[in-house]
Formats: sequence, C-alpha cells, structure tokens
Amino acid sequence: MAAEHTFTRPTRELLLRLPLLPTTPDHRIDYEAADPALLLQLANRGEHHQPRVIGAGRDSGARCV
Repeated sequence: MAAEHTFTRPTRELLLRLPLLPTTPDHRIDYEAADPALLLQLANRGEHHQPRVIGAGRDSGARCV
C-alpha cells in the first residue's frame, strides 16, 4: 500500500492553476477578469519558488565564472 503524501507540491499546484487564468483575445492574461482567490493562490506559490529560482541563477552564474 502506498503511503499517503501529506506534503504540498507547490510546483505541481502552480502548473495546474496557471491554465485557469482567463486570457484576452491576443492571449494575454486578463487579470481584471481573473478570480481574486486564484490570483492569491498563484502569488503564494510564486513566492514559494522565488528563493529557489534566484538561488539557482546565482549558483549557475558562479559556476560560469
């Protein structure tokens, strides 16, 4: 029997929610038409990833030098 996962998967949750954002006819995100709760969820997930992305970029730059 597989163990139940009780931890969160922010990357997966972020990728599943991004397509829920409404878009304009020219395929831009329509923030005014978006559900405020969805925007808040996406912002929270983005904050979770920000340190990782910055750290990965910094580490990559250090390897190039």
